[in-house]
Amino acid sequence: MFNKKKTGKNKILQLQQDEDHKKDLTPKKRKLIIPHEDHKKPPVTQNTTNYNDIDLSKYSNDPLLTSTNNVTFLKQILDDKRHLVSNLDTTISDEDKIIVRMMLSIKNFLPKPDDFHITLTYAQSLDSKIGYRFKKTPISHIETKQMTHFLRYHHDGIVVGYNTFIEDNPNLNLKFYEDTMNFFLKKSNKKIIPIILDPKMKIKNHIKEKTNINLKNNYLNEKGSKAIFVCLESCFEKIDEQWLDVLSVPDEIYYNMHELFRYISERKPIKSFMIEGGASIINHMLEQNEKDEFIDTLIITIAPIFLGDKAVQVSPGINKKLGLRNVEWVKGTTDTVILSKK
Repeated sequence: MFNKKKTGKNKILQLQQDEDHKKDLTPKKRKLIIPHEDHKKPPVTQNTTNYNDIDLSKYSNDPLLTSTNNVTFLKQILDDKRHLVSNLDTTISDEDKIIVRMMLSIKNFLPKPDDFHITLTYAQSLDSKIGYRFKKTPISHIETKQMTHFLRYHHDGIVVGYNTFIEDNPNLNLKFYEDTMNFFLKKSNKKIIPIILDPKMKIKNHIKEKTNINLKNNYLNEKGSKAIFVCLESCFEKIDEQWLDVLSVPDEIYYNMHELFRYISERKPIKSFMIEGGASIINHMLEQNEKDEFIDTLIITIAPIFLGDKAVQVSPGINKKLGLRNVEWVKGTTDTVILSKK
């Protein structure tokens, strides 16, 4: 009934149907659907980064960004990129890039101008030791040493105990590392004030026996500030030495670290204190901070070494767990730095 002979017109119709059938068999190109948030992201380029359309004016008032020649590098760091751009205006080594990153990492832990501020900082081994008695013990890497001097630059006074003064004969001054610190600071002749906690005023006998005292030499050679020795009021004796002053503190507040630094700050041009040791002062401060949280910033450099049971240990005498808040970790080539603030 329906099996009719095809005419010419039917042949044309058949050809058209065959063409349509071929089109149906041709694979269709699928449209790639990208999630909305990923769709907005530009392609990642590993070798170059275009910052031409970024507004850098918001960084112009940042005290750490004073070198316009290195805006590209600093902007890249601030944006927390995974790689460094290579088109720097100033040549900088890979090691120095790490140091610059470490310096930048402590930006939010620095004292604010004219604010009373206490920073406790020290370097330790993996077994919580800070050195051997009467023997200088290098612990930290050059990277973290430079970070320490960068930190010193932002403080008015640097504090150590009398035992550290005797055993290490420290310089307690500021060294300016131009290759790294000039990314943030203009070189100046700023001098940090050395503060020695000497409750029994042992310095009086020490200066009679010793002549090669670095604090004295630095002051006389204009490489450091006049030192301040802080003693108990009951032990005060006048000393006629050009390179040092003696400040007596009432006995009842001397061993309360918070009140002690407040007392010094009210009588000397010192608002920000950087305490570097030794172990007894560090332990004492950590113990008192458990009850009265007066330490504004705690910075601990941890080196990948063990010093053993003969070394001096930092271990506060507390009976419960003492935790840190607002913690950040910074990794150097060998050292790791833990940053904490209240």
